[in-house]
Amino acid sequence: MSKTERYKMVEVDDCVCSTATAKAILVVCEGEEVWVPTSQIHDDSEVYKPGTEGTLVIPRWVAEMKELPYRETRSVR
Repeated sequence: MSKTERYKMVEVDDCVCSTATAKAILVVCEGEEVWVPTSQIHDDSEVYKPGTEGTLVIPRWVAEMKELPYRETRSVR
């Protein structure tokens, strides 16, 4: 996979943010809890702070590292 592909944004559906620190949010996806760095969350993400839920938009490399099920984004700015 090319470097460009690794940094493309992907979508992780049906996520809920349960808590956060200054640098990361704790996201529950498919029953699994995963910490995601806030610096890697795209502005189009519906999940970004505690109490938010929906689609998490992050770079492919983060989704793969955290073993999250993802799909290609429709389009992000």
